Amino acid sequence: MAFVWYYIFGKDAVACTLPKDVRELVGTQLQDEALDSDEAETCAFWQLVTSIETDLDETVDRVLRRFNPEDQRLLFWLLVALKFMENLRVATRQQKALAARLSLRLMDRVGGIVQEFSKQFKSVLLEVRQGQLRALEAPTFESGE
Repeated sequence: MAFVWYYIFGKDAVACTLPKDVRELVGTQLQDEALDSDEAETCAFWQLVTSIETDLDETVDRVLRRFNPEDQRLLFWLLVALKFMENLRVATRQQKALAARLSLRLMDRVGGIVQEFSKQFKSVLLEVRQGQLRALEAPTFESGE
């Protein structure tokens, strides 16, 4: 669950309104200065999250195709960001369609992590209905939901 909170708080922090070229310049410089591959992957991950949150376009598709981190949870959280864009965020039809397409592609890569997350997260999904505490269904990550 620590990773869940880390991502939730972090994704809003990177969704700033700096011009795209400034964000890319800073991101590239941070990646060039990374001390190891783990740090470089982390920088690339947050650059992708920022791009999804602020200006999802075909550039994200190209970068995402090349992004193959050792820690596959990073791909899972990119899937979550895309699902937010597809289903919850205010976005253009084109952005929502692109998010759906990218989500499907990522599901092929992180299906096992999705299943594990759903099992673990299911135990914390509770809701009070008419004065009674009830468990909710775990979220699904299939396209269109």
